[in-house]
Amino acid sequence: MKKYKYLVYLLPLCLVWAFVPPAQAKNSLTCTIVDETGKPLAKQEVALSSSASQKEVKKKTNDKGEVEFKGLDDGSYQLRGEIQGYLFAKSEPIALSGNAEKSCKQVIPSVTYANGELQGVMQLVQQKKYSEAEEKAKKLLEIIPNEGAAHYVLALAYAYQGKEEAGEEVKKAAELTPDKFQKNVVPVQLQALNVEAEQAKQKGDFAAAIKKYETMLTVSPNDPIAYYNMAVTYGRAGNFDQALKSIDKAIEMKPDDAESQRLKIQLQDSYLKQLDKKLEK
Repeated sequence: MKKYKYLVYLLPLCLVWAFVPPAQAKNSLTCTIVDETGKPLAKQEVALSSSASQKEVKKKTNDKGEVEFKGLDDGSYQLRGEIQGYLFAKSEPIALSGNAEKSCKQVIPSVTYANGELQGVMQLVQQKKYSEAEEKAKKLLEIIPNEGAAHYVLALAYAYQGKEEAGEEVKKAAELTPDKFQKNVVPVQLQALNVEAEQAKQKGDFAAAIKKYETMLTVSPNDPIAYYNMAVTYGRAGNFDQALKSIDKAIEMKPDDAESQRLKIQLQDSYLKQLDKKLEK
């Protein structure tokens, strides 16, 4: 009987414990919204969205550009700003848990500033100051990391220097703004590979240059320029069999190209001279 009574008393205790609601963590987030100069954007509406629920809370900044969100459940959040005259801005995910009190700073550049910086990078590219263009584009990306145009101008700076990072940056630009930059992915990749091939040829490394042209053809299989440049490279390496095959492919794709026709005649002449020398031996 004692054992039975023990179980009777134990059961209600367990039930009381089971029905006690768990404490829910509530977090707070205070963010300061500024422009590219660090000036607070006062009395402007921003929104905080939850990754889990997709719910959005909108609030206005105070005179100091600050906005506070309280009573937030554990989870991941993003701050978004759509302010007239400024770029659309979205923060990186902000993780909150365990009654955290976090702060953040969101830079939202003006459209005028962003356009001026983008044009500055493009001017440097046009002036063939590729290294300077790269540095300027990188600094711009620190301010507007989610702007496709900023990734695109950095991709151009990389491409004209023959840097492999060009492909990654132009793909990021296309991912962020597909309607503007998707069509530019292949041309930028080809430009970077072509520069790499030219750099290899300048060093006398014709094999490395050929590999770059072969990679170009995997990106764009019907590119007559790649076949033309491959023909030139094979010719400089003294491999006229492959040079003639390559120029024939270029002509097949672009029959009316006079430059390719002239190159074929030159390669045929060089090939015959090479054969004559072999026969003389």
